[in-house]
Amino acid sequence: CSKACQVSETCSVRLITATRYVSQKCMLCEQIELKRRRTRKLDDKIRRWNVEPEGLAKATK
Repeated sequence: CSKACQVSETCSVRLITATRYVSQKCMLCEQIELKRRRTRKLDDKIRRWNVEPEGLAKATK
């Protein structure tokens, strides 16, 4: 456990004993998906700039 416990104290971190499936995504999954979309957009822009060199010149101005 990353929390430092004092002598004769117990750890307050709860351990997960069961998995519960829900239809909607959790906050962590949504953040991961958002970051993946962001990086995908940036990759597409870089690919487009490599194909169209004048597009890179416009983007850097």
